[in-house]
Amino acid sequence: MKKIIVPIVFLISVSLVAQKQIQEIDSIINSKLSDDDPGLFVGVIKKGKIIYEGYKGLANLQHKVKIDVNSRSNIASTAKQFTALMTLNLALEQELNLEDDIRKYLPQLYPNVKDKIKIRHLLNHSSGIRDYVDLMSIQQKPWWKQIGMDNDDVVDNLLAVQEDLAFKPGSRYMYSNSGYTLLTKIIEVVSDKKFHEYSEKFFKNLGMKNTTFLKNYMHVIPYQALPYSDWGNGVWQQYPMMTNLYGDGFLFTTLKDQLIFEQAIQNAQFNNNQLLIESQLPIPNSEITTYGFGLELEDRLNYKAVHHSGSTGSYHSQTIRFPEEELTIFVMSNNSKLWSGAIADEIAKLFLPKKEVEFSYDERLETVSNNLQKYQLLGQYLSPDNYLIRIEEKDGKFTWRNGNNNPIELSKEKQNLYSISYNHKLKIGFFDTEMILFYPTGKSIVYAKLPNEEVTLADLESYVGQYYSKELDVRFSINYKNEKLSISLNGFNQAEDLEVLNKNELLVFDYILKIERDKFNRVTGILLTTNRVLNNKFIKK
Repeated sequence: MKKIIVPIVFLISVSLVAQKQIQEIDSIINSKLSDDDPGLFVGVIKKGKIIYEGYKGLANLQHKVKIDVNSRSNIASTAKQFTALMTLNLALEQELNLEDDIRKYLPQLYPNVKDKIKIRHLLNHSSGIRDYVDLMSIQQKPWWKQIGMDNDDVVDNLLAVQEDLAFKPGSRYMYSNSGYTLLTKIIEVVSDKKFHEYSEKFFKNLGMKNTTFLKNYMHVIPYQALPYSDWGNGVWQQYPMMTNLYGDGFLFTTLKDQLIFEQAIQNAQFNNNQLLIESQLPIPNSEITTYGFGLELEDRLNYKAVHHSGSTGSYHSQTIRFPEEELTIFVMSNNSKLWSGAIADEIAKLFLPKKEVEFSYDERLETVSNNLQKYQLLGQYLSPDNYLIRIEEKDGKFTWRNGNNNPIELSKEKQNLYSISYNHKLKIGFFDTEMILFYPTGKSIVYAKLPNEEVTLADLESYVGQYYSKELDVRFSINYKNEKLSISLNGFNQAEDLEVLNKNELLVFDYILKIERDKFNRVTGILLTTNRVLNNKFIKK
C-alpha cells in the first residue's frame, strides 16, 4: 500500500506548488493593468509543457475588444531570431555560407570597403554597418513618420550610399537594425523567392500558422492588437505605424504560436532538431560570443540564459529561455506603459531560487593606487572604443558621466576605489594614468586618462564653418558669437549651444562631434556619433 501512497502524495504536492505559481503569475499580471487597459500576453513553458497561458486587457480600445487566443501583436526586435533562423536554415542546407561576404549577394554595397563583411557579422551586429533608424534621426526624419517606407528604401536610400563602415567588421559589437534588413535581401537572393513568401512557408513548417511579417501598413491584420501609448496625460492614443518595414522586427504573431515555437526549442535536443539546437548557440568562428542568431547569450538573474527583447512604438515583447532549468518566459504587449522585460523577470523569479554569484574580480583590483588625492581623479578618460568618460564633482557628489547621459553617482569604498551607487558590485579603481572598471565576473575595461588641455579662442574659432554629409545629404553650421559656440542643424527650432569637452570633442544633445584635422592642424571635418551610429563623416566646406 505504501508504494501507491508515496507517489500520490508527491503528485499532490507538485500540483499544489504549480497551482501556487499560477496564482502568483495571475497576481503579477493583475497588478500591472486593468481589464480596460491595452493588453498583456504571458506564457510560461516548463520541461516542454505549457504551464501558463494568460491574456488580460484590450486589443482595441475604441470597440472594447478583449485580447484572446486569436489576438496578434507585434513583437518588434524579438523577431530577429526568426530572420536569423531562416538564414541559418539556408546555411545548413548549404545554400549559403555564414563566412560569405555579403557583396556576393548584394554587390552594390560598400564598393570602397576592402574588409570582408560576412553574413555572420550581420547576424550578431558586428558588421560596422550603421543603424538606419539613427541615420534617419540625424536627417531629422523619424522612421515612424515615413509613410510607406520599406526595406528597399532603407537599402537604396540609406545603406547603399554609405561610403564606409563605422568600424572594421568583427572588431566590436554595436546593435544595428540594418544588418537584419540586409539579411532579408540575402534570403531573397539565395532562395529566389520574395521574403514574405519564403518566411510564411517557413512559419507554417514551424506550426506557427498565425505569424507573419508586416507587408503593408494599410493591409488588415486579422485580430490585430492595436498599439496604444499614454504620454503622461492620462489619455490613451494610438501610436502611428505607417511603414512597411520587416525582418528586423514588425512580426505579428499570437501567444499560442510563440508557445508552439518555445515548446519546439525546449524539445529540440529530444527531437535532434539541429536547426533549433544550433540557433541557441554562439555563431561559429565569431569574434562576438554574447550575441548569436538574433539572440542575446548573456546570463540573466544569475542564470545561464538565451533571451531577446523588442520595442517598436507602443509594442514590446520579451523572450527569456533558461536552458538548464528547461524554463521559458514569453511576454508581449500593445501597452507602452508596461515593459515586457521587467514582467518576464518578475515571473521567472517565481520559478528560480535566488542565486548568488561568486565574485571573481580581476586581480588588478587589489593593486588600486592609494596615493592619489581626490582632485587628481577628476578629468576625462577614454575607453578602448573611444568613448569619453568624465569624472566630475558637483554639489558634493562624485560622478561618472558619458556624453549627455545623467551623471552616475559613485560611492567611495576606500582610497581611490569607488563603486557605482546603484550597483556596488561594479568597482572603479583609479591609477596614475588610467581608470579601470571591474566587473564581478572578472571582466575589466581600462580607460586611459587624457591630459588636461586648455581650449583657446583660436580653437573655438577654428570650429566655425559649414559641414556637409554627402551620404546623408545633411548640413549643419557651427558659429561662435558672444563668447558662445553654437550649432544650427536643419530640424532644430533654433541654434543650440555646443558644450566643448576638449580640443577634439564637442557635445550637443546626444550628438558627439569629434574634430578631424589635417597635418597642419586645420579643422577639415567632424565625425558625428549618436546612439547606434558611429563616426558619420561631415566635411568642412
